[in-house]
Amino acid sequence: MINAGLSVNPKRLNLVKCLFILCFCMLFCGYVPAENENTRFGTPGGKGKKLVKTGFTAMYSGVKKNPVWVSYLLKKENIVSGSVKPGSFKSDKSLEPYEKTAKEDYPSKFDKCPMAPVLDMAYNPKLYSESFLLSNICPMNPSLKRLKWRELEDWVRKLSQKYGDVWVVSGPVFDYKDKKTATIGRAKIALPTGFFKVMLYQSKDYSFNSIGFYMDNSNQQKPLKEYMTSVDDIERRTGFDFFNLLPAEVQRIMKSNKAVTND
Repeated sequence: MINAGLSVNPKRLNLVKCLFILCFCMLFCGYVPAENENTRFGTPGGKGKKLVKTGFTAMYSGVKKNPVWVSYLLKKENIVSGSVKPGSFKSDKSLEPYEKTAKEDYPSKFDKCPMAPVLDMAYNPKLYSESFLLSNICPMNPSLKRLKWRELEDWVRKLSQKYGDVWVVSGPVFDYKDKKTATIGRAKIALPTGFFKVMLYQSKDYSFNSIGFYMDNSNQQKPLKEYMTSVDDIERRTGFDFFNLLPAEVQRIMKSNKAVTND
């Protein structure tokens, strides 16, 4: 079992310090979170077209034909238990013709994986429909999507059930050593080499906590805790800056820590 807490114990001192800094900045330094609840604590950056949907916000690359990242707020009260009815993937009409993809552009040997999971959007019909937009989709190894990535998505829901609001950012990584990105299908969709997921939530003492996960785009069979890492590590892999509206010192403390893991 993975226990999602910060690995600090002067750790406790860091949590108190983090909370104090946040309160001070909100009161005296003009710290104001963003209005859009799906990107309340900032957007990671990156190149592409920003897509603001009802259930999530995404940065989309018309060159790679993948979302660069997808960010959404998962609320405890919105979690749907069990399975949901199948949906149909569809092109995003907000994109230009040269940017968008169609469902037949994805070879059958890859699964179409929503970065904002369908199950997390299932509590509302409009959000559910949005989750099937191909601007929310990355091509993923079928074994990864159906097993370990699904396990991670389930784990995030359990995190929300325990702590309440969780801000989730997911996306692909293109780490091609020869600098030439592999593509698939007639639309030349860039094939990710891996995927990241980072989460931000507050503990019962109101301190901010962050957790990162990274998985290669292949069949993964290690225990879930083996894929856990710091948000700093995900930032090094991606070049992004997550939750950047938080005060700098809060970010420094929060992003450098890994969650405590127990069997």
